[in-house]
Amino acid sequence: MLRNKIFTAVAGVWLTFSVAHGAERQLSFAVDGVVTRLLVKPGMQVQAGTPLAELDRRVFQAELEAATQQHKAATLNYELAQQGWQRLRQLYDDLNASKQELEEAQLLLARAKAEQAATHRDLTLAQWRLGYSQLVAPTAGRIQAIPGFVGQVLNAQSGMAPVIILETNIKE
Repeated sequence: MLRNKIFTAVAGVWLTFSVAHGAERQLSFAVDGVVTRLLVKPGMQVQAGTPLAELDRRVFQAELEAATQQHKAATLNYELAQQGWQRLRQLYDDLNASKQELEEAQLLLARAKAEQAATHRDLTLAQWRLGYSQLVAPTAGRIQAIPGFVGQVLNAQSGMAPVIILETNIKE
Protein backbone atom coordinates (compact mmCIF):
# COMPACT_ATOMS: atom_id res chain seq x y z
CA MET A 1 0.00 0.00 0.00
CA LEU A 2 2.75 2.47 0.79
CA ARG A 3 4.84 2.46 -2.37
CA ASN A 4 6.64 5.44 -3.96
CA LYS A 5 7.04 7.55 -0.84
CA ILE A 6 8.08 11.18 -0.94
CA PHE A 7 9.60 12.59 2.26
CA THR A 8 9.56 16.20 3.40
CA ALA A 9 9.92 18.13 6.66
CA VAL A 10 8.14 21.35 7.55
CA ALA A 11 8.59 23.27 10.85
CA GLY A 12 9.48 20.19 12.90
CA VAL A 13 6.62 18.07 11.53
CA TRP A 14 7.78 15.13 9.43
CA LEU A 15 5.37 14.15 6.68
CA THR A 16 5.42 11.03 4.53
CA PHE A 17 3.15 11.01 1.51
CA SER A 18 2.21 7.80 -0.29
CA VAL A 19 0.93 7.75 -3.83
CA ALA A 20 -1.07 4.54 -3.40
CA HIS A 21 -4.65 4.65 -1.99
CA GLY A 22 -4.17 7.31 0.70
CA ALA A 23 -1.50 9.54 2.09
CA GLU A 24 0.44 8.65 5.20
CA ARG A 25 1.47 11.63 7.35
CA GLN A 26 4.07 11.08 10.04
CA LEU A 27 3.38 13.77 12.61
CA SER A 28 5.61 15.21 15.29
CA PHE A 29 5.77 18.42 17.33
CA ALA A 30 7.18 21.74 16.13
CA VAL A 31 8.86 22.31 19.53
CA ASP A 32 11.19 20.30 21.77
CA GLY A 33 9.80 18.55 24.83
CA VAL A 34 8.73 15.36 26.55
CA VAL A 35 5.54 13.56 25.48
CA THR A 36 3.17 13.33 28.48
CA ARG A 37 -0.10 12.22 26.85
CA LEU A 38 -1.20 10.28 23.80
CA LEU A 39 -4.86 11.10 23.21
CA VAL A 40 -5.69 8.66 20.37
CA LYS A 41 -5.42 4.95 19.61
CA PRO A 42 -4.64 3.14 16.32
CA GLY A 43 -7.70 2.80 14.11
CA MET A 44 -9.46 5.91 15.47
CA GLN A 45 -11.02 8.30 12.98
CA VAL A 46 -10.10 11.93 13.64
CA GLN A 47 -11.16 15.27 12.22
CA ALA A 48 -8.84 18.18 11.39
CA GLY A 49 -7.96 19.95 14.64
CA THR A 50 -8.46 16.89 16.87
CA PRO A 51 -5.84 16.84 19.68
CA LEU A 52 -3.55 13.82 19.22
CA ALA A 53 -0.77 14.16 21.81
CA GLU A 54 0.67 16.62 24.32
CA LEU A 55 4.09 17.62 25.58
CA ASP A 56 4.83 18.52 29.21
CA ARG A 57 3.41 22.05 29.29
CA ARG A 58 4.97 23.12 32.62
CA VAL A 59 8.15 24.46 31.01
CA PHE A 60 6.17 26.31 28.33
CA GLN A 61 3.82 27.80 30.92
CA ALA A 62 6.75 28.91 33.10
CA GLU A 63 8.41 30.53 30.06
CA LEU A 64 5.16 32.31 29.24
CA GLU A 65 4.73 33.57 32.81
CA ALA A 66 8.33 34.86 32.91
CA ALA A 67 7.96 36.54 29.50
CA THR A 68 4.67 38.12 30.59
CA GLN A 69 6.21 39.60 33.75
CA GLN A 70 9.31 40.83 31.89
CA HIS A 71 7.12 42.50 29.29
CA LYS A 72 5.03 44.20 32.00
CA ALA A 73 8.22 45.50 33.67
CA ALA A 74 9.62 46.71 30.33
CA THR A 75 6.34 48.48 29.54
CA LEU A 76 6.39 50.27 32.91
CA ASN A 77 10.04 51.21 32.36
CA TYR A 78 9.16 52.62 28.93
CA GLU A 79 6.27 54.66 30.37
CA LEU A 80 8.55 56.08 33.07
CA ALA A 81 11.24 56.93 30.51
CA GLN A 82 8.61 58.62 28.35
CA GLN A 83 7.40 60.70 31.30
CA GLY A 84 11.00 61.61 32.16
CA TRP A 85 11.69 62.69 28.60
CA GLN A 86 8.51 64.80 28.48
CA ARG A 87 9.39 66.44 31.80
CA LEU A 88 12.93 67.21 30.60
CA ARG A 89 11.58 68.45 27.27
CA GLN A 90 9.42 70.96 29.15
CA LEU A 91 12.39 71.98 31.34
CA TYR A 92 14.54 72.39 28.23
CA ASP A 93 11.86 74.52 26.55
CA ASP A 94 11.73 76.65 29.72
CA LEU A 95 15.56 76.94 29.60
CA ASN A 96 15.93 74.99 32.87
CA ALA A 97 17.67 71.90 31.41
CA SER A 98 20.64 71.49 29.10
CA LYS A 99 20.65 69.93 25.63
CA GLN A 100 22.84 67.13 27.03
CA GLU A 101 20.23 66.27 29.71
CA LEU A 102 17.53 66.19 27.05
CA GLU A 103 19.64 63.92 24.81
CA GLU A 104 20.34 61.58 27.76
CA ALA A 105 16.60 61.35 28.42
CA GLN A 106 16.03 60.57 24.71
CA LEU A 107 18.64 57.81 24.90
CA LEU A 108 16.98 56.30 27.98
CA LEU A 109 13.64 56.42 26.18
CA ALA A 110 15.06 54.71 23.08
CA ARG A 111 16.66 51.97 25.22
CA ALA A 112 13.40 51.44 27.11
CA LYS A 113 11.49 51.17 23.82
CA ALA A 114 14.01 48.61 22.51
CA GLU A 115 13.70 46.60 25.73
CA GLN A 116 9.92 46.66 25.44
CA ALA A 117 10.11 45.43 21.84
CA ALA A 118 12.50 42.61 22.82
CA THR A 119 10.26 41.46 25.66
CA HIS A 120 7.24 41.59 23.34
CA ARG A 121 9.13 39.30 20.93
CA ASP A 122 9.93 36.91 23.81
CA LEU A 123 6.30 36.94 24.95
CA THR A 124 5.05 36.17 21.44
CA LEU A 125 7.53 33.30 21.10
CA ALA A 126 6.54 31.86 24.51
CA GLN A 127 2.86 31.99 23.48
CA TRP A 128 3.69 30.26 20.19
CA ARG A 129 5.72 27.53 21.94
CA LEU A 130 2.92 26.85 24.43
CA GLY A 131 0.42 26.63 21.56
CA TYR A 132 2.54 24.03 19.77
CA SER A 133 2.91 21.84 22.87
CA GLN A 134 -0.24 20.07 21.69
CA LEU A 135 -0.16 18.04 18.47
CA VAL A 136 -3.39 18.28 16.47
CA ALA A 137 -4.53 16.49 13.34
CA PRO A 138 -3.78 18.68 10.31
CA THR A 139 -6.50 16.92 8.30
CA ALA A 140 -9.19 14.31 8.80
CA GLY A 141 -8.06 10.70 8.66
CA ARG A 142 -7.49 7.47 10.55
CA ILE A 143 -4.71 6.88 13.09
CA GLN A 144 -2.58 4.24 11.41
CA ALA A 145 0.09 3.79 14.11
CA ILE A 146 1.55 5.46 17.18
CA PRO A 147 5.34 5.05 17.19
CA GLY A 148 5.60 7.71 19.91
CA PHE A 149 5.27 6.98 23.62
CA VAL A 150 4.72 8.76 26.91
CA GLY A 151 8.13 9.91 28.16
CA GLN A 152 9.58 10.23 24.63
CA VAL A 153 12.06 13.11 24.45
CA LEU A 154 11.78 15.16 21.25
CA ASN A 155 14.64 17.39 20.16
CA ALA A 156 14.77 19.33 16.89
CA GLN A 157 18.59 19.25 16.93
CA SER A 158 18.62 15.46 16.55
CA GLY A 159 15.58 15.27 14.27
CA MET A 160 12.01 14.94 15.40
CA ALA A 161 10.83 11.33 15.50
CA PRO A 162 7.24 10.77 14.41
CA VAL A 163 4.74 10.49 17.28
CA ILE A 164 1.55 9.73 15.32
CA ILE A 165 1.06 8.30 11.81
CA LEU A 166 -2.15 9.53 10.21
CA GLU A 167 -3.63 8.02 7.06
CA THR A 168 -5.61 10.52 4.98
CA ASN A 169 -7.79 10.29 1.88
CA ILE A 170 -9.21 6.95 3.02
CA LYS A 171 -11.77 5.35 0.69
CA GLU A 172 -14.07 3.00 2.56
